[in-house]
Amino acid sequence: MAKTKATSAHPRLTIHERQLLDRVDKSAKDLIRFTQRLVRARSTNPFLPSPRSFSTEPVEKAAANAVYAELKKLGLSPRYRAAHQNRPNVVCSVGSNKGRSLILNGHLDTVDVGNENDWTHPPFSGVINKGKLYGRGALDMKASIAAMAYALKALAETGLTGKITLAAVVDEETGACSELGSKYLLSQELRADACIVGEPSSEKIRIGHRGVYRFKLISHGQAAHTGSSEWEQQTRGVNAVTKLARALLEIEKLKFPARPNTLFRDKRTIITPGTMVSGGTGINIVPDHAEATVDVRLLPGQTKVQIKRVLQDCLNKLKQKDPKLNLSIEDLVFGGASFINPFERIVTVLQRASKEILGRKPGTAVSGGGNDAHFFTSKGIPAIGGFGPDGDNIHAVDEYAEVESIVAICKVYALTAWRFTSEKTR
Repeated sequence: MAKTKATSAHPRLTIHERQLLDRVDKSAKDLIRFTQRLVRARSTNPFLPSPRSFSTEPVEKAAANAVYAELKKLGLSPRYRAAHQNRPNVVCSVGSNKGRSLILNGHLDTVDVGNENDWTHPPFSGVINKGKLYGRGALDMKASIAAMAYALKALAETGLTGKITLAAVVDEETGACSELGSKYLLSQELRADACIVGEPSSEKIRIGHRGVYRFKLISHGQAAHTGSSEWEQQTRGVNAVTKLARALLEIEKLKFPARPNTLFRDKRTIITPGTMVSGGTGINIVPDHAEATVDVRLLPGQTKVQIKRVLQDCLNKLKQKDPKLNLSIEDLVFGGASFINPFERIVTVLQRASKEILGRKPGTAVSGGGNDAHFFTSKGIPAIGGFGPDGDNIHAVDEYAEVESIVAICKVYALTAWRFTSEKTR
């Protein structure tokens, strides 16, 4: 395995830091093999989030068991922590309470693969070709979890004055609003002085992300036979599908008020109507029901109440023009935007470690997509919302993580954790 820029001979590293990175180098082959096993442990999450219930299907159980088994093999002491036994999070801590504490957070679930025949390499093979490790979830974000696990091993062997906790969590891909993963662990008193959520990549340190509000727009109509005289003369029947379509086209034009925020100056609120649409029961029946999911990406300060007020005003105006329009909104999930100060200690320590390992100092940015960072910041824990291995094709065909990057990021995690928990100054 090729070594990254920082080696045991790097003059800026202390003796303990050199030992730390040497331990990662010695475990590099095992780290990559574990990443492959983790990709092979299927954990695709097909479920739509709901405020009333959650799925108890064992979506991530194989992946959680793989992480647990690997940590045990490495001589560590992992634990399952779960709101439901079929959806277990894996938590593992090393170190002591004498210094600062840090959480390394990653999600076990992945999006679906689509048509497997479209993949160059089978999506659950974990095959390595020309330095790229392929598979669904390889980059988002099983490579990060593997790197965190082996960083934990190296830290445990080197000795710590602080405490590092790996939290491999479930049910993030449904909208980063789940009651089962990071939010559940925080409700069980998981705490630290900072957190790194290992979303890819290493180009930028993501110090914030947009929020998300998702809902169903439901259209209620009246069924009729499409060949009947009543439908022909419009005395019976209301087409729920076309009513819904008109509403979706209108709400696509909506603008939402937002407070100015320097970090999000290149971002805006985005509404995407009709991400999933269904309706009708037969080809010869006027559809009496139709529904569509809608995705709204939020800026800091925007609340569900504010967004719904704008939406409802739009629907009310449509109703005035067309009394047969009968629409309702069903909330799915809401998670607010999140951001931290770009000069937070965890950010500057991560930047310095990256500079020494990767040969470059990553800048800071905010992410358009949401993740679990907002759960931590809401509890007063400064959370980086994305820094992990490099690769490509997240949520797409032929997703891959770069093998050398997995090892390099493992070193960055280890060095950052060591310095964050032990150094007295920035």
